[in-house]
Amino acid sequence: MLKKISATFLTKVLTAFINLGVAILLSRWLGAEGKGFQSLFIAGLGLSTAITGVFGIISLTYLVPKRPSVNYFFIANGWALVASSLVFLVVYQGQFLSLENSLWLSFSTLLSALATNNLSIYLIKERITRYNLLLFVQPLFNILLIAAFYHWGGEFTVESYIHTLSISYLALFILSLHGAKCYLKGMQGIDKSTFWKDVKAMFRYGFLNQTGTFIQLLSFRGSYYLLERLGSLQEVGIFSNAVSITEAIWIINRSLSLVFYSRIINSTSTRYHQKLYQRYVFFAFWSQTAALLALVLVPAQLYTFFFGAEFSGLKHYIVLMLPASFLFGQSLLSSHYFSGTGRHQINLWGSMANLFIVLVGGWFLIGVWGATGAALATNFGYLALVVVQHHYLKKHLSLPLWSGLLQMEMIKRLLYRSRHKE
Repeated sequence: MLKKISATFLTKVLTAFINLGVAILLSRWLGAEGKGFQSLFIAGLGLSTAITGVFGIISLTYLVPKRPSVNYFFIANGWALVASSLVFLVVYQGQFLSLENSLWLSFSTLLSALATNNLSIYLIKERITRYNLLLFVQPLFNILLIAAFYHWGGEFTVESYIHTLSISYLALFILSLHGAKCYLKGMQGIDKSTFWKDVKAMFRYGFLNQTGTFIQLLSFRGSYYLLERLGSLQEVGIFSNAVSITEAIWIINRSLSLVFYSRIINSTSTRYHQKLYQRYVFFAFWSQTAALLALVLVPAQLYTFFFGAEFSGLKHYIVLMLPASFLFGQSLLSSHYFSGTGRHQINLWGSMANLFIVLVGGWFLIGVWGATGAALATNFGYLALVVVQHHYLKKHLSLPLWSGLLQMEMIKRLLYRSRHKE
């Protein structure tokens, strides 16, 4: 367990540093306004990949262990092609992006979906380290391409970034093809008699989960769109950097959650799930608390030094976002538990509560306080998510989401063991 968590954590830490490097470079080269546009583009890509995931990794990892069939793999990839085409039509016809940028967005969406489907086989087989290393290729290629474009082009534009991003997803897709080979070799052949039944099964599991994911992403990034409308792209750029820095803390719990999820999907024992959840939530609680405290100690001048003078108010927003970061980081284990046991509707309800608070609260608060209002609305939204999860965790696992008594009980056990060893 520790080996898988350590490998997952290491790759996610490296990814976080690379993403921080990208944010610093783009902030310096494009300014707050250019960084704002880039943040909106990335938000659009995230929402697009959530749509392609309706017949994607969640359905694959849940259904394939129960019945290894190539049907699921072909359904997932066929939908990726259809969904990415729909993304292009909606974005271009809605005049959200230019023709060229709409095409690049659709292309990146398709490559991301295909690569994720191919790599899901490693999650199914609990080969977590290989899965993470392959995912690491995309951000690594991205920052290398950004440096190359700037070095040989002499300048860097928003369009340059979109091109480097798409090429990095192409590299990930090429390397993921071995996963597709594993699917085709290790599974049952296409069964026409169950094809439409399999489509319905994938839709049933994927739709609820991905609708929840889509709503969750919209609640994460909905404040960007409200800030653009009620404020400016410059505010989006500054606020998005604050969000990225506080969300980097999630790598701890994301690492734990990924290993936790791979174990949940391969067991049906409620007692085992309960013990597993207790063990993982203990480490998640204390490790994230330590990371957030460390983040508070970073001086404001350091952020200005790295990002530029336009980002002088960055730490103010980072501090405001700390409660939201802690709340959602802790909720990750619960979300993975509900996904791994097929209770996707609970994640959906939690995400809907989150989105409602963020958008309604943001509409009023952003109009008055700008990015500060966006941060406050986000905190209230994540609190709503926690309340929903808390209710259903007590119902299904007889455990609260986070209990101080639970944490203290785990500490007492560790102290008891250490004394007896002495």
